[in-house]
Amino acid sequence: GDVLLRNYGHFSILLLGCGAYILRVVLYSFLPFDHATYVLLLEPLHGLTYGSVQVALVEFAATCLPRGNEAVGQSLLYFVRE
Repeated sequence: GDVLLRNYGHFSILLLGCGAYILRVVLYSFLPFDHATYVLLLEPLHGLTYGSVQVALVEFAATCLPRGNEAVGQSLLYFVRE
């Protein structure tokens, strides 16, 4: 996550996560009902979605808040998301 953040920034990583989520949901809608095992082929996108969004939000909280308040920002972000 650190290399991606240095190269692309938290906003781009957040967009990547949102794009992967949209792709995953759209692909789920095209799966045939009688082949539910195909869901397993799309599940790696969940890891990309969840991991990239979490890393981007932590970095966002760390860069946008005054020094020493990073934990408060992360707590607020998790409170709003959950």
